[in-house]
Amino acid sequence: MKLFGRRAPAPALPRLPAPLPDVFEPTTPLEQALVDHATGRIDRDAVLRAFSTARVFVPSHDDVTNAEPGSSFRPVLLDANGDVVVAVCTSALRLRGLLRATPDVASGIEVEAAWVIEHAGAELGIVLNPGWSVAASLPPRSDSHGER
Repeated sequence: MKLFGRRAPAPALPRLPAPLPDVFEPTTPLEQALVDHATGRIDRDAVLRAFSTARVFVPSHDDVTNAEPGSSFRPVLLDANGDVVVAVCTSALRLRGLLRATPDVASGIEVEAAWVIEHAGAELGIVLNPGWSVAASLPPRSDSHGER
Protein backbone atom coordinates (compact mmCIF):
# COMPACT_ATOMS: atom_id res chain seq x y z
CA MET A 1 0.00 0.00 0.00
CA LYS A 2 1.48 3.37 -0.99
CA LEU A 3 1.28 6.19 1.48
CA PHE A 4 2.41 9.66 0.53
CA GLY A 5 4.73 8.11 -2.05
CA ARG A 6 6.03 5.35 0.27
CA ARG A 7 4.94 1.90 1.34
CA ALA A 8 2.80 1.86 4.47
CA PRO A 9 4.06 -0.07 7.50
CA ALA A 10 2.83 -3.64 7.87
CA PRO A 11 2.49 -3.95 11.69
CA ALA A 12 -0.87 -3.95 13.40
CA LEU A 13 -2.33 -0.47 13.65
CA PRO A 14 -3.82 1.08 16.77
CA ARG A 15 -7.61 1.23 16.86
CA LEU A 16 -9.50 4.50 16.80
CA PRO A 17 -9.72 5.87 20.35
CA ALA A 18 -13.04 6.36 22.10
CA PRO A 19 -14.10 10.03 22.32
CA LEU A 20 -12.83 12.16 25.17
CA PRO A 21 -15.51 13.21 27.68
CA ASP A 22 -14.48 16.86 27.24
CA VAL A 23 -16.85 19.52 25.96
CA PHE A 24 -15.86 20.35 22.40
CA GLU A 25 -15.57 24.09 21.83
CA PRO A 26 -15.03 24.87 18.11
CA THR A 27 -12.00 27.05 17.35
CA THR A 28 -11.96 26.93 13.53
CA PRO A 29 -14.61 27.24 10.79
CA LEU A 30 -14.19 23.52 10.04
CA GLU A 31 -14.81 22.64 13.68
CA GLN A 32 -17.91 24.84 13.67
CA ALA A 33 -19.13 23.00 10.56
CA LEU A 34 -18.62 19.67 12.34
CA VAL A 35 -20.61 20.90 15.35
CA ASP A 36 -23.34 22.29 13.09
CA HIS A 37 -23.56 18.94 11.29
CA ALA A 38 -23.73 17.02 14.58
CA THR A 39 -26.67 19.19 15.67
CA GLY A 40 -28.47 18.92 12.31
CA ARG A 41 -27.94 22.55 11.22
CA ILE A 42 -26.00 21.67 8.07
CA ASP A 43 -25.73 18.61 5.84
CA ARG A 44 -22.74 16.38 5.05
CA ASP A 45 -22.03 18.20 1.78
CA ALA A 46 -21.56 21.48 3.68
CA VAL A 47 -19.06 19.76 5.98
CA LEU A 48 -17.19 18.34 2.98
CA ARG A 49 -17.01 21.81 1.42
CA ALA A 50 -15.65 23.23 4.69
CA PHE A 51 -13.12 20.40 4.90
CA SER A 52 -11.95 20.76 1.31
CA THR A 53 -10.97 24.41 1.86
CA ALA A 54 -9.59 24.08 5.41
CA ARG A 55 -6.06 23.88 6.72
CA VAL A 56 -5.62 20.79 8.89
CA PHE A 57 -2.93 19.27 11.10
CA VAL A 58 -1.50 15.89 10.08
CA PRO A 59 0.28 14.15 12.98
CA SER A 60 3.54 12.34 12.21
CA HIS A 61 5.61 9.64 13.89
CA ASP A 62 8.70 11.58 12.73
CA ASP A 63 9.74 14.95 14.11
CA VAL A 64 9.02 17.25 11.18
CA THR A 65 9.10 20.50 13.15
CA ASN A 66 12.11 21.90 11.27
CA ALA A 67 12.28 19.33 8.49
CA GLU A 68 13.56 20.08 5.02
CA PRO A 69 11.24 19.43 2.05
CA GLY A 70 11.36 15.77 1.06
CA SER A 71 12.48 14.57 4.49
CA SER A 72 10.87 11.69 6.35
CA PHE A 73 7.17 12.00 7.12
CA ARG A 74 5.13 9.09 8.50
CA PRO A 75 1.53 10.13 9.14
CA VAL A 76 -0.33 8.32 11.89
CA LEU A 77 -2.42 5.44 10.55
CA LEU A 78 -5.27 3.83 12.48
CA ASP A 79 -7.53 0.81 12.11
CA ALA A 80 -11.13 1.96 11.69
CA ASN A 81 -13.14 -1.27 11.70
CA GLY A 82 -10.82 -2.88 9.18
CA ASP A 83 -10.19 0.23 7.06
CA VAL A 84 -6.80 1.88 7.26
CA VAL A 85 -7.25 5.61 7.85
CA VAL A 86 -4.82 8.50 8.17
CA ALA A 87 -5.34 10.60 11.30
CA VAL A 88 -6.01 14.29 10.67
CA CYS A 89 -6.82 16.97 13.25
CA THR A 90 -8.72 20.19 12.68
CA SER A 91 -5.84 21.87 14.55
CA ALA A 92 -2.85 20.88 16.66
CA LEU A 93 -5.09 21.47 19.71
CA ARG A 94 -7.01 18.29 18.80
CA LEU A 95 -3.93 16.07 18.99
CA ARG A 96 -4.71 15.12 22.60
CA GLY A 97 -7.54 12.79 21.56
CA LEU A 98 -5.24 10.85 19.26
CA LEU A 99 -2.36 10.53 21.75
CA ARG A 100 -4.37 8.07 23.83
CA ALA A 101 -4.33 5.57 20.94
CA THR A 102 -0.81 6.23 19.68
CA PRO A 103 1.45 8.10 22.09
CA ASP A 104 4.47 8.03 19.76
CA VAL A 105 3.41 11.08 17.75
CA ALA A 106 6.48 13.31 17.40
CA SER A 107 5.00 16.33 15.65
CA GLY A 108 3.00 17.10 12.55
CA ILE A 109 2.44 19.45 9.68
CA GLU A 110 -0.28 21.93 8.84
CA VAL A 111 -1.48 21.55 5.26
CA GLU A 112 -4.47 22.17 3.03
CA ALA A 113 -7.04 19.40 3.45
CA ALA A 114 -7.07 18.96 -0.33
CA TRP A 115 -3.40 17.91 -0.09
CA VAL A 116 -4.33 15.16 2.39
CA ILE A 117 -7.11 13.90 0.13
CA GLU A 118 -4.76 13.85 -2.86
CA HIS A 119 -1.93 12.08 -1.05
CA ALA A 120 -4.03 9.55 0.84
CA GLY A 121 -4.60 7.65 -2.39
CA ALA A 122 -7.35 5.12 -2.95
CA GLU A 123 -6.29 2.71 -0.19
CA LEU A 124 -6.51 5.07 2.78
CA GLY A 125 -9.48 6.65 4.43
CA ILE A 126 -9.28 9.83 6.50
CA VAL A 127 -10.42 10.26 10.09
CA LEU A 128 -10.81 13.81 11.32
CA ASN A 129 -10.30 14.48 15.04
CA PRO A 130 -9.84 10.89 16.24
CA GLY A 131 -10.61 10.62 19.93
CA TRP A 132 -13.00 13.57 20.02
CA SER A 133 -16.79 13.52 20.12
CA VAL A 134 -16.88 15.95 17.19
CA ALA A 135 -15.22 13.95 14.44
CA ALA A 136 -15.76 12.77 10.88
CA SER A 137 -14.40 10.19 8.48
CA LEU A 138 -14.02 9.56 4.80
CA PRO A 139 -13.74 5.91 3.80
CA PRO A 140 -11.06 4.71 1.39
CA ARG A 141 -11.97 5.41 -2.22
CA SER A 142 -14.06 2.50 -3.33
CA ASP A 143 -14.84 3.05 -6.97
CA SER A 144 -12.78 3.16 -10.14
CA HIS A 145 -13.27 6.92 -10.48
CA GLY A 146 -11.40 7.63 -7.24
CA GLU A 147 -14.35 9.33 -5.56
CA ARG A 148 -14.96 9.09 -1.84
